[in-house]
Amino acid sequence: MKMNLILIKLARFISSDEQKYLAKDIKRIFTPITTSYRISYDEWGAKKRILVEVELENTRIRELCQNLLRQPGIIAVILFSPRFYNWESSSLSLLINQISTFLTIHNQNTTYSLDFRAIGKVPFHKKAIIDRLQKKNFEFHTHSKFHLYLEIRSFKEKNRQNLQTRIGRKFVPEAFSKEALQISPQLIIYSPYTEQEIADFLRLGLVFKIPLIFTDENKNTQDLIKRTQKTYFKGISKVSFKIIPSLETFIKNNTERSFGFSLWGTKPVHDLPSIIQPIANQDKEKPLINFIFGNEQIGLPLFVHHHIPMFHIGGYASEPLRASQAASYALGTLCCLKRDY
Repeated sequence: MKMNLILIKLARFISSDEQKYLAKDIKRIFTPITTSYRISYDEWGAKKRILVEVELENTRIRELCQNLLRQPGIIAVILFSPRFYNWESSSLSLLINQISTFLTIHNQNTTYSLDFRAIGKVPFHKKAIIDRLQKKNFEFHTHSKFHLYLEIRSFKEKNRQNLQTRIGRKFVPEAFSKEALQISPQLIIYSPYTEQEIADFLRLGLVFKIPLIFTDENKNTQDLIKRTQKTYFKGISKVSFKIIPSLETFIKNNTERSFGFSLWGTKPVHDLPSIIQPIANQDKEKPLINFIFGNEQIGLPLFVHHHIPMFHIGGYASEPLRASQAASYALGTLCCLKRDY
């Protein structure tokens, strides 16, 4: 058996008293499995972080991580081995070599996602790490099932700045899985006008792990996204999105697999699964289906209503749903799609 280190991250709402209770609860999970463990608060940041050193067989350690994720208040579990834990170096080349070694040992695929956390002033940034790993044939993918966790801390020792690094695998609860769907949904918002609109859709892209398209008829989308990153949504790099100049051109090229949503749609949203199902059944691969929403100033223009099926959600109220609320509801209807095996 070998020693493993497990960093347990807690939800934002957890209070200090609740954290103490959770530490005791975690102890009850470990006690029946092994007597060789130690629970403490992480010196890199004690708030909402619990550190466990445990001696356990490799075949059981991942099962343990999954069991921990079932506990209320725990949002992520990071598994480290001593070899890649708290080692010191300020060399980017050495860091890339260490990550490459870690991925070779622990990841059977060449794709990975990256959760990079810097504590203090760190000379490396996420893009440089991803670019260097790409040269070593490790492909970054936002939605990869292998979550690489990288944490670097800057600290002073004997009047000089040092760096400590941790490399591990992050486990998170799988509350929504695109693999369970028979299609690949994509959200499109027409010519957004506010940072809030963009932030709301970015959150949907992040939560449901689906791509987004923003159209740019008002010639303002790029500036809105920059402002959104500074105000409402700083984690834009975690979401896959692109900007296109014209929704009208996009629809002409993707009419058969595009569906719009509007207060003035002519079809009830509950008909959506039965309409999409034949498209899903005729493709061996999951078809890309476009869900199109209007901005919160004018909605969707008339040409959209003429070219693609338009759905409405709920009744014809004087105050319609926000576009992001409508998108959330539309995504929920996809659960009615049945996958043929």
